[in-house]
Parts: sequence; C-alpha cells; structure tokens
Amino acid sequence: MTAPIVQRLRDTTAAINPVAAEVCDTIDNDCNIATPDCSAAGIEFDAVSTIAHTVGTTTTLTVPHLVGSESNRLLLVLVGVEGNESVASLAYGSSPLDFLTAFGSGGATGSRMEIWSLLAPAPGTPDVAMTFTTAVDVAGVVVLSYSGVDPISPIDARVGAWAQGGPPTVDVTTSTSDAWIVGGVDVKGGDTTPFTPGLGITERYDFQSGTAVSADHSYAGGDMIAAVPGTYTFNFTPTVEDDWAMVAVEIRPAL
Repeated sequence: MTAPIVQRLRDTTAAINPVAAEVCDTIDNDCNIATPDCSAAGIEFDAVSTIAHTVGTTTTLTVPHLVGSESNRLLLVLVGVEGNESVASLAYGSSPLDFLTAFGSGGATGSRMEIWSLLAPAPGTPDVAMTFTTAVDVAGVVVLSYSGVDPISPIDARVGAWAQGGPPTVDVTTSTSDAWIVGGVDVKGGDTTPFTPGLGITERYDFQSGTAVSADHSYAGGDMIAAVPGTYTFNFTPTVEDDWAMVAVEIRPAL
C-alpha cells in the first residue's frame, strides 16, 4: 500500500542559504521554508509541496498544492525515482504539464530526476496527479510555484547530470538578466540527507523517502538568482555520497 509523507510549505518563514548581503532567516521547526523579498528581479517564489512514496508499489501519486494569485505564474514539478523508472504523464487539475528534461543512470540501482512545467496555472488548490510508466516502490515528488515569469517563454536553459558517487553538481548557462535557476537532486540512500546547498542557492526542500541505506532515496533542491547572463554552478552536497541524478532549468523574468 501507499504511505505518503506530505509536507506543505509556503512563504512564511525563511531561506536556508541566502546570497552574501541578502538578509534571509533560517528554517523553522515546522519544516516551512520561505524567503523575504530577496529577489533581484520580478520573479518571486510562491510555494512548495512535497510527497515521498515509501511503502509498497504504485503507478500513481497525487500531491496537494496551493498556487497563489500573483500574476505571470509558473508551476514546476520535479520527480525522483529509480534509474530505470519514469513518469508517463502529469497534470495540475485538468491541465497537463509539459516535460522539460530528465537525467538518470538507466539502472535499477541508480537514480533518475525529471522536471515538468505548466505556464499560468490557475490559482487555487487543484491536485498535481501523475502516472508512472511502471510501478514504483520509491519516489519523491516536489511541486514548486513561482510568479513574475515571462508569460510567453519562461523556460530557457535545461540541464542535468548523473553519476555513481561524488558531489551532485551541474553548470547552467543563462541568457537573460535577472533570471532564476531552479533544480533538484535525487541521491540514493536514506542516509544521504540532510544536504548543504551550494553558494547562492536557497534550499526549498530537503527530505527522504525513508531511512534504509540501500532501498530509500533522499531529495533536495531550490533556486538561485542569476543576475547577469553567464554560467552558474548549481550544486548540493549530501551527508553521504552515493548514486545521484540532478536537473536544473533557467526561468526568465517577465519584462
């Protein structure tokens, strides 16, 4: 049977890893992560919801999420599974999401990360529902919503990587001023969390599917501001290194 662990987070406390002079608070005891107005551009973080599937196998998962009413909204969904598994479809209410990119080992003992998007999601609380191509026994799903994005073409760079050990990291080359980079990582093993976000990254989530060293996975991710076009390092350091997969995208701001 499915025994999901759901965490609902909104912009009510503070960011974990602020950039230099930006003053942001720390995570509270309720696992709620948020940021005061630390943005350098029009993009703003709205909310994050997570779910971990840990018991038995399933071909579907549903994540409740609340999207705010700010203008120029964007919904991103990151999914971490075993390396030989994948998502068949994703929808927010009745609106299907678009697949952006995925990276993984391709093997049952590795990890795979996918990222999907929906432009202009309706404000409110429709669930995010997904169907997997095959039954999964371990999965981590993250729903992130933002506002102030380009209302026509919000996604530019799409990158990712995977490796059998070592620190999870990717380089993202942005093309727009005041863009944001959003991404996440799936690391094999329930002992690999907590994570330490890289320089300039605000961690939005950090959780595990369970504590088993070989059977479970751990997940972390967040966003960073790319004030000028260039190449930025997006990275997270796990407590213990293991097989990992990471994806990241560039979000363009509204003009």
